[in-house]
Amino acid sequence: MKVYGKSKGCITCQQTKMFLDMNNVEYEFIDVEQDVAARERLVDLGFAALPVIEVDGEMWSGFDPGKLSKYV
Repeated sequence: MKVYGKSKGCITCQQTKMFLDMNNVEYEFIDVEQDVAARERLVDLGFAALPVIEVDGEMWSGFDPGKLSKYV
């Protein structure tokens, strides 16, 4: 699982990371402020909001505990 977001100033990014951490889900956090290529990829795919979660070929944006619960 990959979580694309911002380390600072993104409440939903922090909520997503907190949810995953509390449920011991392994993930890679990619800070799109530091990783320009990742940010450009998300824009090219049409994402305009963070975080973007990528897992098993599926991608979605926003903090969605229902979807995340499938991977707990």
